[in-house]
Amino acid sequence: VIIIGGGPAGCSTGITIKRLMPELEVELFEQRPKISKVECGEALSKKAVEENQDIIGRFFNKCIRRGVREFDVIINDNLEKIVSSPGYMIDRSIFNKSLLKETERVGCKVKMGHRAVPIGRKNGKWKVKVDNRYTHKSYIEECDMLVLAGGSSFKGVVDTGLISEKDYEKWSRNHVFGYQYKVLSSYNNERLFIDFRPNPTPEVVYRYGFYHHDNESNFGLLYRGRFVTKSFYDKLLNELLRKLKIKRVKFIERPVGNYIPGSGPLPRTYDDNVIAVGDNAGFANPIFFGGVHAALSSGRIGGKIIVEAFKNKDLTKNFLKEYESEWRKMPWGDPILIKGREIHEKVRNKEPVTQEELEIYSKALDITKDYGW
Repeated sequence: VIIIGGGPAGCSTGITIKRLMPELEVELFEQRPKISKVECGEALSKKAVEENQDIIGRFFNKCIRRGVREFDVIINDNLEKIVSSPGYMIDRSIFNKSLLKETERVGCKVKMGHRAVPIGRKNGKWKVKVDNRYTHKSYIEECDMLVLAGGSSFKGVVDTGLISEKDYEKWSRNHVFGYQYKVLSSYNNERLFIDFRPNPTPEVVYRYGFYHHDNESNFGLLYRGRFVTKSFYDKLLNELLRKLKIKRVKFIERPVGNYIPGSGPLPRTYDDNVIAVGDNAGFANPIFFGGVHAALSSGRIGGKIIVEAFKNKDLTKNFLKEYESEWRKMPWGDPILIKGREIHEKVRNKEPVTQEELEIYSKALDITKDYGW
């Protein structure tokens, strides 16, 4: 098995496979030479932790910085909700590194600084071109099973035929870009806040802020569209800090986040000898854009199906379709969330909505609250 991507989805898949079938050889390729210090979003719901104890249970306690019980959601000037969703503020740097170490501990071969791209399938095996950024040399690997976990902007889903180039361009139009400051400040509101209110920059999906721990806070925004410039995002976030009257700001990190899928799951997430998991498959909440929970859970589901496929000696799409059947039972597979996103845009812009649309929107928010992301 080759896994492309060393984030939560890829690691979860690898851990699951090795625990259920230790004799299976699993290689994980991650193009980054090391895991980034901070990423946008450092909250994880209690439900996510409970659901994935077999993946993160050994190390999760050391990642916790504080507990969270609820958060404010400001949709427009007339609509604000306090959502009860217990969870944790975590240190994503420790979390990501610990998850990668756990992946190695169970027996996966993890290769950092290696960019892997699928280049074709023949006789039931995928060929993958691997570029080693340390030696600047390339080589070809073959595998019986390929797992695409390279994030929402990784086009391995096109290379493997899960989606056409044209359809991928349409699908990726709703991707958002996350940008965040980590600062030392006087801000100490225990509740997270997410502010969807339209502002002079319509491409901003929402701005957020939350107290992390020990006077550290995270402030960020999600922007729909391709990366503009760092100075542009800096300007938008500085406006947020002034609006909140944040004092004594000292910057710890100014990280640039990744693209986050916003169109819902790919039309197809499996084919012969291949599946897509996590952000690469479009598994993120299309309203709030949380994705770690879905990444961990989809990797766990995918890993179990892969093991069953090997046991049955059937890695064709006829067997792997069970993967899609299983993840569609999860909240991120609920079409109400996609409909809810469209209605959400109307509500935040104070456009007219029907009673039926309001009911769908309410259900979408309930799914988010109940699932904890």
